[in-house]
Amino acid sequence: MKAEGKEGSQYVIKAKRAPKDPNAPKNPKSAYMFFATKCRADLMKKSPGMSFTEIGREAGKQWQGLSDTQKEPWEKKVSDDKERYTKEMESYVPDEAYAAQQKKMKAQGAKLAKDPDKPKRGRTAYLVFCDSKRAAVRKKYPKKSMIEVMADLAAQWKTISAKEKEECEGTANGEKAAYETALANYEPSDEYKAAMDIIASMKKTKKSKGKKKKAKAKKKTKKKKGKAKKNKGKVKLLSVKAKKLQLEIGLLDKKCKEARKLADKLTAKKAALGKAEERLEAIAPGAMPPAKKKISKKKSSKGIVDAVPAKKKTSPRRK
Repeated sequence: MKAEGKEGSQYVIKAKRAPKDPNAPKNPKSAYMFFATKCRADLMKKSPGMSFTEIGREAGKQWQGLSDTQKEPWEKKVSDDKERYTKEMESYVPDEAYAAQQKKMKAQGAKLAKDPDKPKRGRTAYLVFCDSKRAAVRKKYPKKSMIEVMADLAAQWKTISAKEKEECEGTANGEKAAYETALANYEPSDEYKAAMDIIASMKKTKKSKGKKKKAKAKKKTKKKKGKAKKNKGKVKLLSVKAKKLQLEIGLLDKKCKEARKLADKLTAKKAALGKAEERLEAIAPGAMPPAKKKISKKKSSKGIVDAVPAKKKTSPRRK
């Protein structure tokens, strides 16, 4: 929420913008920025008397006059610069101290300045003593720094008499009573009240945005959890299916092994039978019955089996 132009805005201290990380990769430039950098250098050589504003204006005019084809080389520079930025961001790790500072400055927001009309607090007895003795100490020791002067006054305060201390306390009590009376009668000006309202409104808006952001993040987290739960269920189902398939594959593999064993046995028996037939033929030739030939039965177009070949029809003799 902006406070410029509003009543009481002079009492609103804007939040300081967090400085950029010097180690962070530089953002990619636009095509116009690449063109303007080159154009600015050329214009400064050509017309050294031109002001910065005039150079910027002239560069803008020249850019507007370029065709799409003429802008293509500058657009190519943009894509290359974007690739550079993406690669640098992959390896970039923000400094922890810088990140903490950024977070702190963002959280602070705008502040309310002190009201110049508000009564000022009274001094303590020690401050009354320091104000009465500071000029004398500075005159006596002109080369001493402010810290050294304050240290000297602190040492003197410890050694002052009870009467002098009582006088200082009396002055401090009088200032305190005057402050309390003025504070009781104090009423902020309309402008300062307006500034207080601006700050309150800013805080309310910030709090509302924070709640919305928190609710959005919570919703997003809930959605992710739901998705993760759903995926977990899918993984579990797939795991069960995978186990079932593994069992089926195991059974099929077992059957394949048994089938291979039977095939090996059958091959061995066929080989043994072949050898036995050879030996029998060698001992008693013709003892083995001839192998039966398979008779193929052909069906006629009418579906009748033609086991016997049909006789050829002979034409009758002419008389």
